[in-house]
Amino acid sequence: IINDTFTVEFHLRIINSERSIVDLGVFSAPNDMSNVILKIGEERLHVSKEFLAVHSPVFKTLFFGDFAEK
Repeated sequence: IINDTFTVEFHLRIINSERSIVDLGVFSAPNDMSNVILKIGEERLHVSKEFLAVHSPVFKTLFFGDFAEK
């Protein structure tokens, strides 16, 4: 924790993916539903941790697992 900010960095290897049809520009600014920033390279995406958790067991464990840091 630095300056009241908790940062987690992890690296993923993508084995398979489908081409995204989502315009990522939608996520470039904070909105009413965003509560976390997902940084991919230099891109900062404002997203909902609940939405990420529903679609990924990794994010579900990271955000809602039984960790003292959550």
